[in-house]
Amino acid sequence: MSDNWLIFIPTRPDHVPAPHAQEEARALLAELLPQADEVTASVNPQIEFVDPFGNWSGVRCPLCHADLEEKEWWMEAIGMAFETAFENLTVSTPCCGGTTNLNDLDYIWPAGFSRFCLEARNPRVAEFDVQAVKRLESILGCQLRLIWRHL
Repeated sequence: MSDNWLIFIPTRPDHVPAPHAQEEARALLAELLPQADEVTASVNPQIEFVDPFGNWSGVRCPLCHADLEEKEWWMEAIGMAFETAFENLTVSTPCCGGTTNLNDLDYIWPAGFSRFCLEARNPRVAEFDVQAVKRLESILGCQLRLIWRHL
């Protein structure tokens, strides 16, 4: 049997909300998604790549929109960033030579880098209300990126 997750991460990879804000956001998400199997808030000791697993559909340059996955560049860039515990995500793209960072690449199914994750396992919804996202952002004190993960 497969599982689905709705994952919220701060758009700034190093942002970790205060513990009371994490719990308040977790409680609100549980209230908004009462049929979810589980709702959790977690903090990792270092920045991690949060990806959509089975929903992965590729990655493009945010500057010129070239496909970055066909070239081995993306995997090499991830590997180099991993060596620094994802502290430095800055990259120069092979397609147009532009400077950006791994977190701001155009992931066709959203993905990103973060220490903090707010997750709902099997949320049993196809979409999530924009106003509810704004409420979570207000509680957590940051903008959020939504990642739909499928395993």
